[in-house]
Amino acid sequence: MRVAVLGVMLALAACGGKRVAVEAKFDVDAVRGVAVTCIKSSGSACEVAFSGTLPMRGSVKPGETQRFDRVAAGTPMCLAADSMALNGCKPRPLQAGSATIAMSSYTS
Repeated sequence: MRVAVLGVMLALAACGGKRVAVEAKFDVDAVRGVAVTCIKSSGSACEVAFSGTLPMRGSVKPGETQRFDRVAAGTPMCLAADSMALNGCKPRPLQAGSATIAMSSYTS
């Protein structure tokens, strides 16, 4: 199975595909909101969007942390390496506590 996945990835890369990847740490605190630390991004930053009663977006550069007030556990969120990718994102709910989320894909 791993060989097949690796083969598909290499084929996409050989066809001029570009790898898009992002990784960020989310620390959700019931009182202080959420702190987002961008670990790495193939773009210039980790792009985040929170939806719900108070929608907001932010851009966090690699190695930096940004706090988003009034964002609690359960708030739908999206993470992307490019702000345009946030428009088609399917949000997932933030979990309480701390979590590192990594995403990658290939574009043509």
